[in-house]
Amino acid sequence: YCEDCGGCLSFMQSLPAAQQATWGCGGCPTIAGGICEAVRWCQIANDGVDSTCPETVGCNTDLQCLPDQYCRSCIDCARYKNSLEPTVRDAWYCEGCPSQRGGSCAAREFCPLAQDAMSGSCPESYGCDLHDDCRRGDFCSSWQQCEAEFGIYVCGAQPEQRGVCREDAFCTVSRSVDGQCPAPNACRGHADCREGDFCTPWSECARRGPNLCGPMLAHADGVCLPVAECVRGRHSSIDGQCPSVTEGRARLTVEEVLRLNGTVQLATRHQAMGVWSGGPSSYEERVLAQLHDFKNYQTQSDDSEHVAIYRSGSDGLQEIKQVPLSCSEVEMSIPKQGEFMYESRIAVSEFDMSLLHAECSCVIGQSKCPRGVAFGAENLEASDPQGCATFSTADLADPGGIEFLQPDRLPAIQGCQSYVDIKTDFTFDGIAARGLSIQFFRLDLYEFTTVNVNTDYGARLIFDGNGLRCIPPSGGAPAGIACFGLPADTVIPVVLSRIAHETGTSQLTMSGGSYCAWCLSSIGGLRPVLLYSAAGTVQRNSLSLYSMKEDFRAPARLMNSALIGGEGNPHFGCTRIVDPYLPAPTLAELRDGGKILPAGHVTDRWCVVATGGCSVMEKYELCLLGGAIGVLLMDDPEDPVVLGNQRDPIAQLWFRHDSQETIEIPVVYAPQNAALWQMLTDDVSPMVIVGPNVGAAMSDGRAPSRGGIRVYDASTDTWTSHVRQLGALRWMEHSNVRKLLFVCTSEGKILVLDTRNPSLDLDVIVPSSNEPLPTCFTAPMTRDYHVADIQHKNGRFYTVVIEPEAVGNRLLFYDTTNPREWRKVSELHANWEHASDGLGQVIATEDGTRLLITWHCAIFRCSGPTATDSRRPGERIYVLSLEELDSNFAPPVLGVVELEMSEGSIVRDVACTGMICLAGLTWDGVAAIDLAFGPKRHQVIAKHDTRFKGDIPANIANTRMLSGAQKVYASKVKADHFYVERWSVDKDAYAQGTSYLDWLRFDSVWEVAIEGYDRLATGEPEYDPAVHAFLVFELEWGSMTFSQGGAVDLAGFATRLERSVAVALQDALGISSRQVVVTRAAPYEDSKTIVDFHLLGGQGPSPETLYEMLMTQLKTPGSAIFTGPLAQFVTKARLDRRTYPSMTDPPSLLQGGRDRDGGGGGGGGRFLMPYPCFRNKCP
Repeated sequence: YCEDCGGCLSFMQSLPAAQQATWGCGGCPTIAGGICEAVRWCQIANDGVDSTCPETVGCNTDLQCLPDQYCRSCIDCARYKNSLEPTVRDAWYCEGCPSQRGGSCAAREFCPLAQDAMSGSCPESYGCDLHDDCRRGDFCSSWQQCEAEFGIYVCGAQPEQRGVCREDAFCTVSRSVDGQCPAPNACRGHADCREGDFCTPWSECARRGPNLCGPMLAHADGVCLPVAECVRGRHSSIDGQCPSVTEGRARLTVEEVLRLNGTVQLATRHQAMGVWSGGPSSYEERVLAQLHDFKNYQTQSDDSEHVAIYRSGSDGLQEIKQVPLSCSEVEMSIPKQGEFMYESRIAVSEFDMSLLHAECSCVIGQSKCPRGVAFGAENLEASDPQGCATFSTADLADPGGIEFLQPDRLPAIQGCQSYVDIKTDFTFDGIAARGLSIQFFRLDLYEFTTVNVNTDYGARLIFDGNGLRCIPPSGGAPAGIACFGLPADTVIPVVLSRIAHETGTSQLTMSGGSYCAWCLSSIGGLRPVLLYSAAGTVQRNSLSLYSMKEDFRAPARLMNSALIGGEGNPHFGCTRIVDPYLPAPTLAELRDGGKILPAGHVTDRWCVVATGGCSVMEKYELCLLGGAIGVLLMDDPEDPVVLGNQRDPIAQLWFRHDSQETIEIPVVYAPQNAALWQMLTDDVSPMVIVGPNVGAAMSDGRAPSRGGIRVYDASTDTWTSHVRQLGALRWMEHSNVRKLLFVCTSEGKILVLDTRNPSLDLDVIVPSSNEPLPTCFTAPMTRDYHVADIQHKNGRFYTVVIEPEAVGNRLLFYDTTNPREWRKVSELHANWEHASDGLGQVIATEDGTRLLITWHCAIFRCSGPTATDSRRPGERIYVLSLEELDSNFAPPVLGVVELEMSEGSIVRDVACTGMICLAGLTWDGVAAIDLAFGPKRHQVIAKHDTRFKGDIPANIANTRMLSGAQKVYASKVKADHFYVERWSVDKDAYAQGTSYLDWLRFDSVWEVAIEGYDRLATGEPEYDPAVHAFLVFELEWGSMTFSQGGAVDLAGFATRLERSVAVALQDALGISSRQVVVTRAAPYEDSKTIVDFHLLGGQGPSPETLYEMLMTQLKTPGSAIFTGPLAQFVTKARLDRRTYPSMTDPPSLLQGGRDRDGGGGGGGGRFLMPYPCFRNKCP
């Protein structure tokens, strides 16, 4: 609120003299007559600039309150208060009322008395039984003692347990539920206490009894008590002064604004959310969330996705629209600019195709997708003769030409999504002359096409029985025209329908007289098959479902393991019935035991086995020894668990020896199919085909996609499709600063699309560069961003390509002012937490001056110590300056934000408004960070974990990164407000080893507000500027050998050199890895090598002093730098520093500044600044 300076000063003067200094009216007087303050002080001083106090936000649902609170109606609370007798009326409070939402949060034990719940019914009041049941700063008070001493209007109704939680300050032996008061924290000063507490001498605290203060302290002189005890004069301060209640500390308010129920959850792939400004009120905005509906959790075939658009206002998030998406797992980009969003099919690896929603990565024009198992009678000509036509090549002279398909067969072929089996002896080859007409169905595009030759271009047409190929003549018309719109010199899979020539003559040489085409039945929804090495790692192979390069066609037979003395159902394919998870016998053991099927049983056939009875590996080995061409695993038709009560299963093959790394014949896992199973049990020996030309119908009747990008216009509620030639994409991200969409194609090429008018067109820009652009890959699951687009203060645009090679922790910086011509300006190796692993989000601030780098290490990644101290890797955020991007140097590291995190947590995401940022720390909640110059620069200014920290014990800490605060999005209209995705883990369900769908949910969004932060009031503005330096070695790039590890190839040389320099500087200067950051090693000038590094502030000497120390050591042979990892190279090294003029602090901020170590000058050290800035605005 806007606090009137006069009113503030008047209230301060009304306080007792001892308390006046604790109130404070910092900043007064002002030109405008007021200062901004937290609204709660207005309710105390009643000093609003217009003699009113604005309403608090309040609540309208219990979900917005703490777990032991309920949301009460302000109107009903006031009505109840007025109904009380005057003698008790003053004991009843409606604290927090009135409010914007009409309610305020209160302890649940008061609801049964007032019956004032916003929901209409009071939630159950549990109370407390132990002090640990209460929040920090509270104790468990006996309800009976409280009621006897103060009455129910102070203590509330009796809860389920014996006590109620009250502030520690009111604790006495008689009031405590166990006759003891929780001992406060020990302290030596106010800084040792939590926010809202102060440090008082133990002797002062003990005046109220040892039960409050605990025993006399041996290692500290004071204990922490609520600051109100100091202000009220009950206890003296350890330093004689009470901490100011307006010290400007930041506070985080956290409330749930969206809870998804049932089967609908947040989609987890890349950019799942977005925030757009606009609405009926300037205070409102729209929040967009990509949602995934699992529907039936037993299978993924019925899944769907949509984008929900919510209105965000004082009443939380209210859904106003649902926008269905084209498939159940798509790539989405929701730009910050608003009104348009972009959808594409996801290009995934051949390995992932069988694990994910394959139909959502299928694009017309590629091989059949999703793939299936086609089957039919072994002799189709006998079982379905209507599929065949006989003719003579002389029929070409007839008016109707040659008909290859009967008219009633055309619809079946046109709608065939499985496999068209063609048997023919018909071929032709020759020049396409005027008058030729060929009609055919393209199996790659699912469409009928007619080629009418009206001009003699001289193109050659070849049909080999399955595919049509056009070879354009050399010279003459362009290939596209000469080939009548067909792709030149490309074999197109086709089903012929008709061929004719109006003159009755042709230059085609034809042969044959029969043509048969049948649409075979197929089995879709094929299950994943995973291969594991003896060490437990997943092995990829060329015979997996989507890796096959050719069709495997052969008759099939159901295995009869009784022929080798097998146990159980002979279709199981088991020598003995055992736990399927037990290791299978080896091939040698089966061979030596005589467990080889008779010749001819499955020889040169598909070997079909049912699930159950033993491991999949044993089934595979028996089929392999029997001479089969492949294994078709099918669900056991008599197993109700597989058929109805289990989720889509996975087949696992475990190798027992490291020497065995891949399978020799394909293994395909299909759900039960009654028709095929009947043929097998009847010993009909059906023909089975599996491979790139065998598809299956998509689930829910979906049609195959033509690829490209679909654009949604929110203003017209319409979709438009563009650039279908792009097919499926690996990723797609829209710039935050201009109308450009960056995409990565399935081939790994970076393209740029112009989105200035996306409803009409998306112009595809193929960028050129002074260096070849890297191949782009899909990032790991938790890293959502692949590029960061920056608008620089110099008027140019820069794009950071993040870890393009999938591993390596490298950032490439390009000048992309002209998106058609990229110019590489620098490169950075972020090897500070790990040399090649664990890189997290890379985020540019809105003003383009800072780059934030996080890490996703947790337990799984960044293995092996990189730092020299004992900390876990990944628990820091690195802050880089982007102000000198045009200098061709790697951006310097300005500082590091140290984070207190638990094992298993990661810095999942970070978002900023101005120089205030909020980081999502998964299980550890959220942390607010200040990037601006000032006393809290690069520090955590507030943290909250209560609402995000679920019950996840240390023994399953690996799941913590999947819980709590995840993606973070900044509000567009509310300063220092953020939306945070929250995930939750059910530890009990996880312990049962069930599917992740049982124990992991992505189902809520929370709004986090940073309040009360006054950068000026948080302490003395001082900081240690980093020193940006470099070493130049008079040695050719790659020629240096290291004492440990020997020689390395050039690809690993930079990493080894960067690591060696970092360790050498740490050892020589006696500092931790936190204070030295190496950003680049590269060739330099003629036959030299350069290494960039940065000295950061911390304990001990300032960075400026460290630099001087290093300079002195290099001039002194025998000093520490001459004995470390660089000992043999130091004599050929030169030290220098980089200066960045635009990063120099304003002179007005440095007047009178001196180096903290007494050296003065030099632009380094710690500076004391008058700092004439307020919040994020500086003159």
